[in-house]
Amino acid sequence: MNKIGIYKITNLINGKTYIGQTVNFRKRKRNHLNYLRNDSHHNSYLQRAFNKYREKNFRIQFLEHCSIDKLDDLECKYIELYQSMVNQNGYNLLTGGQTYRTFSLEVRRKMSESRKNYKMTKEHCINISKGRKGIRMPKESIERIKETKRKKRIQWGEENPNAIISNELAGEIISELYNDTPVKEIMMKHNVSQDTVYNLMYNRTYTTVKPALREKLKSRAKNNQSSKNEKAISMYLEGNSQNFISKELSISRNTLRRLLKERKIDTKIHKNQYVNTEVNNQIAKG
Repeated sequence: MNKIGIYKITNLINGKTYIGQTVNFRKRKRNHLNYLRNDSHHNSYLQRAFNKYREKNFRIQFLEHCSIDKLDDLECKYIELYQSMVNQNGYNLLTGGQTYRTFSLEVRRKMSESRKNYKMTKEHCINISKGRKGIRMPKESIERIKETKRKKRIQWGEENPNAIISNELAGEIISELYNDTPVKEIMMKHNVSQDTVYNLMYNRTYTTVKPALREKLKSRAKNNQSSKNEKAISMYLEGNSQNFISKELSISRNTLRRLLKERKIDTKIHKNQYVNTEVNNQIAKG
């Protein structure tokens, strides 16, 4: 059951706090840690403190349960109680409240009516475009954005809050894949999904586990896929149906269609060829 209420993040070194409200404490806690570890938290004061004092010196705890309509008032109360504003003894940027504020039906109706059928004029669009011309983002900002995106792509393995297997199991699966153990056998043995296995095969997750072996596995998997693609094209040109090829080579129909489109193969012509082949086979059997 989701915990709805107020939570607190405490710096165990200097006692500074951050007060927040949530309708799902477990998810909110995970998100905070996710952004802080990636150096991409929206609260720069909390982020700098986290970077300076490290994760082990921060504690996230649930303070009080309440209904959703009480969240705003209770958040304001605790921010005042702990003096947790940035200019006091904490990391809060706002005094709290208004997160779950609701408007009356009449006000919402008027807001909706005012936006209906609203379209910017062509002149307005041109003026916005002119106003943006010549504006360039500083190089430092561009680099910072790139770095943030890079960090968000990093896979932490078992340290990731969303991790479903351990680093040890990931390493075992990687070794089995390298030794040509069938994917279905791995799935049955370790009770994992096909996506989990393929993500490991193509080096999308747990990238810090057996990196050298992963690169070899990824390269080999790509080569095998290329060979399979060539075989699929060859089988299709020989008159086999897309459905038959899909089952025979364990590739999706969408993948096969994409390959045929890339090779500019007219599927209508070859579809007729396939039909004629089937008819001839039936006659021969008859």
